[in-house]
Amino acid sequence: MNLGRRESWPALIILGVGLLTLSLVLKANQQDLPLQPTWLMAIPVVIYVFVQIIAQGPTALALLGVVVMILAHVFLALLMGLGYSAVEGQPRTVYEALQGGLWAYIPGTALQFAFACLTGFVVAASHENRPESVGATLDEDPQPVLLPNLQDAPTATVAVTSAAEVPGIGAAMLSSANTVAAGAWERDPQAALDRIQALGSRTGHGLNSISLDRVCLLVRSEPGRVAALLVGSELSRPSAYDLLRDLWAASERLEGQGSAGS
Repeated sequence: MNLGRRESWPALIILGVGLLTLSLVLKANQQDLPLQPTWLMAIPVVIYVFVQIIAQGPTALALLGVVVMILAHVFLALLMGLGYSAVEGQPRTVYEALQGGLWAYIPGTALQFAFACLTGFVVAASHENRPESVGATLDEDPQPVLLPNLQDAPTATVAVTSAAEVPGIGAAMLSSANTVAAGAWERDPQAALDRIQALGSRTGHGLNSISLDRVCLLVRSEPGRVAALLVGSELSRPSAYDLLRDLWAASERLEGQGSAGS
């Protein structure tokens, strides 16, 4: 899972809470500043359409993005309207609160517009770099791929090199007592390990999948041991997981042999 995408939604919620709080603080010290005429509310909707077309093109996803932006605007307007009722001490029905939140206070309306625009950008970003040709290869290989038998690898270097030679694998790594890497990580294994561990500090130990543009980083980590693969679109996700599992098993076997030999 892409870390940026995963974190953008909680960040958007936190931002929404902040904007709601800001609007209530402003409203508590001011009278109503109504938007007149109310048909001006159509302007943000037109802007939402342009935002999605620019971000995603004239597609069905853009239409979905517009709907999400409008819903985000209305939802925040409802919360603001209920908040205005609370700070003014004037109970209102849900419909009245929604009306008040939408156009009774222009600064609040502007904050709603900003929140909806940011929501639209997050929605658009959630669908970036997902072309159909790439998505299709995640579940099945375009051509049968024969994975190497890593159980027979005599050393970690041989296991990692064999894994990196699989079509669709850009890099492979094992790190326990020593760090061994092949492919794109071969030049500086320690730097690659540091970057992987930095990502791992945000996802925790275990098995993690992190999307990086058109490639995917598969990592399995436990205290003192890391196995990682950089997977391109040529290799299916199930095959990549099988390869990572075999690489991890080879690491355990080789470490066990080393302990027995010592």
